[in-house]
Amino acid sequence: MSLLWVSPEKLSGYFFDQLNTAPEVEEHELLDTSCWYVADLLSKYIHSSELLNEGKLEPLTFQLFSALNDPNHKRVRRLADETLFLTGFFYDFVRRRGKGQVDYYHDIGSRAFQALSLAYRDNEELSLALYDISEKHPVFSKMIGDLRAAEMNDSDLVNLVRRWEETHDERYRSLMIKLGYDPLNKIDCN
Repeated sequence: MSLLWVSPEKLSGYFFDQLNTAPEVEEHELLDTSCWYVADLLSKYIHSSELLNEGKLEPLTFQLFSALNDPNHKRVRRLADETLFLTGFFYDFVRRRGKGQVDYYHDIGSRAFQALSLAYRDNEELSLALYDISEKHPVFSKMIGDLRAAEMNDSDLVNLVRRWEETHDERYRSLMIKLGYDPLNKIDCN
């Protein structure tokens, strides 16, 4: 499916369908509204201008500082969304400074989603979705990252194997298994 000429609604629907087929949905009892929120987030970030500020990614610490004094929660939402998107789709970018950096992003993102959940408590459905994401931030992040598997090729698998051999990061192993290779068993899973 070419995503270049798809309406935002159809794009959100496409991402929802992809997320909703993930085994984590049942395993972690994820809410439909949470999956829709993440699907909308993904469709928003199709355009790099949503993520970049003047062509650059704003450091997480700066975002956190500005979000602390934001009465309408716009900056908190941006912080929450970006931590989820970056740890999901650009895991390697966040991981390059170590697993602790990933954990930091998850912690900040979880807290931002939790704050949003409280801020939107008058909208029960949205509040519950935001709380669900706050409690399962790493799960949603992994689900976003797993969406990349459909676009990966043998060269990407070789790079994943190298990164896994260097780090033994379970996130890389999980993605390799989705691609049909389990590095612990050294067998083709297909």
